[in-house]
Amino acid sequence: MPRSVWWFEKLIWATLLLGPVIAWLDWDRLLRKAAPKAYLYRDPIAAKAASFSMTVIAIVTLLVMLLLVWLIARRRMNWARWIFAALFVLGAPFALMGYPEMFSANPAAGALSVAQLVMQIAALALVFSPSARPWFARTAVGPRTT
Repeated sequence: MPRSVWWFEKLIWATLLLGPVIAWLDWDRLLRKAAPKAYLYRDPIAAKAASFSMTVIAIVTLLVMLLLVWLIARRRMNWARWIFAALFVLGAPFALMGYPEMFSANPAAGALSVAQLVMQIAALALVFSPSARPWFARTAVGPRTT
């Protein structure tokens, strides 16, 4: 495994570990945003349903990301690398738009989220670096000719 892919894997593991910490720190704001009527009308059942839904979505997202990282770093799947990059490109604008509100509600969660974003950018740069390309190249099957 090239060093760039090794570092990609380590950085992404770190970001995946940061995710639950950020969610825990920012949970109240996220819940208020997901279920505003539950807070407006003080409806505990709606708040619990929203909390459960958010937890399920977070777990499924984490599992998908774990699968993609495994496919990229361990199974050398080039398509997984591109899907990972596409998901990042699609999600980054929403993360950036949420930073002002996150920083005003919880500066620690905001700072960790920025650190997470920077690590993800670095990891993507590493996995798409020239030294990583051979790792994802298809190898010929059959006897070797010299």
